[in-house]
Amino acid sequence: MLSAWSEAICFRLFKEAAGMSVSGYLTAHRIERARELLKSSGLSIKSVACSVGYKDQLYFSKVFKKATSYTPSEYMPLHVQDMKH
Repeated sequence: MLSAWSEAICFRLFKEAAGMSVSGYLTAHRIERARELLKSSGLSIKSVACSVGYKDQLYFSKVFKKATSYTPSEYMPLHVQDMKH
């Protein structure tokens, strides 16, 4: 197990290399994958939330809206239409 000092160094090095925190990176990756699934999978919002690691659909919707300015239910019809054109 890493000591608290080693963890702090790892997180700092990650932030320096990636330009964001580990949690920020994971959230960005999850939201990007959720966007892809909402556009093309036909899955329900709850299924998308679970697929990207969120157990709580309401919390997922809050995080998604903060990242995209849309709720998942607003985002899906706008971008599924884009895929049809």
